[in-house]
Amino acid sequence: KCGKNELILHVDVASYYPSLMIFHNLLTRASKKPERFKEIYDLRLKLKREGKKAEQAPLKIVLNGTFGICKDKNNKAYDPRTASSICINGQLLLLDLLEKLEDVPTFELIQSNTDGLIIKINRQYFDVVDDVCYEWEQRTKMTLEFDYIKEIWQKDVNNYVFVDLDGEIERKGAYVKKLTSIDNDLPIVNKAILDYMLHRIPPEKTIQQCDDLIMFQKICKLTSKFAYVTHNGKKYTNKCYRIFASKRTMDGSVEKVKYMSSEYHLSYHKFANTSEHSFIKNDDITTASVPKHLNKQWYIDLAYERLKQYGI
Repeated sequence: KCGKNELILHVDVASYYPSLMIFHNLLTRASKKPERFKEIYDLRLKLKREGKKAEQAPLKIVLNGTFGICKDKNNKAYDPRTASSICINGQLLLLDLLEKLEDVPTFELIQSNTDGLIIKINRQYFDVVDDVCYEWEQRTKMTLEFDYIKEIWQKDVNNYVFVDLDGEIERKGAYVKKLTSIDNDLPIVNKAILDYMLHRIPPEKTIQQCDDLIMFQKICKLTSKFAYVTHNGKKYTNKCYRIFASKRTMDGSVEKVKYMSSEYHLSYHKFANTSEHSFIKNDDITTASVPKHLNKQWYIDLAYERLKQYGI
């Protein structure tokens, strides 16, 4: 948490890899018109400054994707040496910034990631931090952006939630990410975790009060490595399953089956993050209510288990 006389700062490099590619001449050597990349870069920053999030989003994919395809040997932009140079030099530059910030009194590092840092300082030293960052920007030709954080919970650099001073929430990682209708895996556990972090609502309250069955679904997919799924002695060949924790002891686990040396030598594997007692419901459940045999306690226990990974 950010104390009364403290600042927690998210020091983020704006469009880091594309900036390195432009200002340090690290665009793929297969590029015939590098100036076109700079035009897309400038347009994206312009739209971002104007607050046009939807309009700038596709351009971000284009810019970052240009780095990604440098590692694709089947792509005309393939240039693995340049791709490695971007990664290595990007991390070295951030390490350089971090080492200089470590000289600031009261400095505490909360997180360092691919394109930024989260740090904690006493308010009186903000100008010192600002000067260090400005000097780094001038020397590296990068641009730093500050977010002011009120509180942060983190499992690791790829799994965290923070609230800035304006109340905006940023979340990253499978346990807390924003879900959609096509990416809606264990939504009740996701909600229970966020409700506890942001509003101090106990997971059992969030989960017990929910009566929408779709909120409890665990989505499992059968990959090509497995032949079929078995549950309660029945064989299934669907590619996708909605699995729910069950109170009924007669309900067994949902397992995917792999042929070993032949169809008579099988290997059974329970789907990850599913209960030992489960039921399958692949019908339309958009308006379905929770049945009596749904085991809500299993979801409560899972929510607490995941909160522990955040140090809660």
